[in-house]
Amino acid sequence: TRNVSGWNGAQEMLLNEIMTPDEVVAMIERVTPDDLTRVASEIFVKDKLNLAIVGNTRGQKRFKSLLTLQG
Repeated sequence: TRNVSGWNGAQEMLLNEIMTPDEVVAMIERVTPDDLTRVASEIFVKDKLNLAIVGNTRGQKRFKSLLTLQG
């Protein structure tokens, strides 16, 4: 009951409509690899990459490759 009411309430507040789970699944299934590539290229901009490491490390060298985009 809590999950159903949370689902309905969140959709009503954010979308002003309530979609069925089947409608949401259909929307997700329409996402294409090209859609993912387009959004990723907008989010992951090479000159704006950052990396935070918590814990023991022995220098930066081995982590620098994580900040370069391939492709």
